[in-house]
Amino acid sequence: MSSTLQQGIRVLRALASADDPLLGVNEVARRIGTHKSTVSRLVATLEHEGLVEKEPLSGRYRLAAGVVALAWPLLANSDIRNSARPYLEELAKTARETAGLAVWNQEEAVNLDQVLGPGAVMHMATVGARMAAHSTASGKVFLAFASDAERERILSRGLPRKTARTIVEPGPLLAELAKVRECGYAVNDGEDTDDAVGIAAPVYGLHNSLDAVVSVTAPRFRAPAERIVELGQLVARTAAELSERLGSTA
Repeated sequence: MSSTLQQGIRVLRALASADDPLLGVNEVARRIGTHKSTVSRLVATLEHEGLVEKEPLSGRYRLAAGVVALAWPLLANSDIRNSARPYLEELAKTARETAGLAVWNQEEAVNLDQVLGPGAVMHMATVGARMAAHSTASGKVFLAFASDAERERILSRGLPRKTARTIVEPGPLLAELAKVRECGYAVNDGEDTDDAVGIAAPVYGLHNSLDAVVSVTAPRFRAPAERIVELGQLVARTAAELSERLGSTA
């Protein structure tokens, strides 16, 4: 294996294993024992290929969605995706909306699979698409059940406004996350994009760990308040059934 390829892999591993998913060039260089000028060239190449990305405010780097795209053939055969597929299909059929499955990358939710509903107007998200922790239903579920330290780390970086409805203050968001824990599902009512509503619920695995979330996404014009409650109950029930299938006793 060439030295450059080895060093590039070591950069990716450093970013993947870091407690803080954002690392600067100097910190990566220290972790892998390589000169910072070399690391700078490596991350520039990896950024060009969509495998890492630079956080605009800090100038630090993190893994990008391109890593998920590379891993997709493996993820496509993963146990959780295979197990979830029939549940997503039934959820999309019953809700008549797009059903999705997402996992957590310590920073945001990442779309792992989706099944489109039967309607002419449907929400679509590519596999590997990233969903903000504070403004999407899937992200809120993971954030609601994260450790206090992880939640504080994410909130401390700021809550970018996506729409006029986005919650951008920590206090109101923490209150929203408490509601998620209480009712068992999260709602994004036009908070990430103006025209979409998302509802998501937690999926627990064999050791009662939060392994994924199941969601439904619908156009806002098809999701008045009473419909959101109906979909929330449906999504929570589907997530509970999938959790039982995965061996959870939560």
